[in-house]
Amino acid sequence: IMTAPNRTRASVLALACMTLVIVTGYGVVRLGGSPQDDDHRHGDGSSHAMEASRETSQAHDIGPSAQDMRLALRDSHPGVRAKAVEKLAASGDQGAAAEIAGMLKDDSIQVREDAARALGTLGVVETIAALRQTMTDPHEDEWVRLRAGQAVALMGDPDALPVLLGLARAGEAKLARLEALSTLAAAAGLAPAAGGPDAAKLGAVEAEALVKALGRWLELNRASLRWDPITKTYLPHATSM
Repeated sequence: IMTAPNRTRASVLALACMTLVIVTGYGVVRLGGSPQDDDHRHGDGSSHAMEASRETSQAHDIGPSAQDMRLALRDSHPGVRAKAVEKLAASGDQGAAAEIAGMLKDDSIQVREDAARALGTLGVVETIAALRQTMTDPHEDEWVRLRAGQAVALMGDPDALPVLLGLARAGEAKLARLEALSTLAAAAGLAPAAGGPDAAKLGAVEAEALVKALGRWLELNRASLRWDPITKTYLPHATSM
């Protein structure tokens, strides 16, 4: 007997795979295609990456103690603040979560992005409210919104899923769309390790088909989705036949 969660997961996987098989027959094309994509990549040559690289290169070293790292959160240089956020997250210092949450209001986009990512790493649920505000802010940088959405999703709040779906559908940067799609697919139990497609390797038509399949999955199950900490996926609450 197949339980409701497994049946639902199997259904969305079947829908996604069937759609991908159909569209593959039409050929694989480059995801995106807008002329702005290459100028807004979160990597080589993008203004975002260049700013982050400049801030990091100009940052001075931070002492090894937790006190040093926390003091560095208030440094005047954004590169130092970003480095402090990363170091605190890497150290697993959950006691610093509230201070890091405050960095979601920092002037630097890179610091805000690193803060959102760090909160996802630390997993302190008390920071979800601040992250939710960030991920739903239409004026926030899409990479900061993405990191906040990923953090909230990892902490078991399904309100992050529509945000990730929106970014997968209409994110400005190609890599942001891909990351949002990969995160959402994994949340639905469609990570490559579970037999799902690798979003990073999909063409535009295939990626659009997967976005539609995941949108349908979310539409059908949104009200009943619950986080399963064992599988790290979202499952419908009902478990009976």
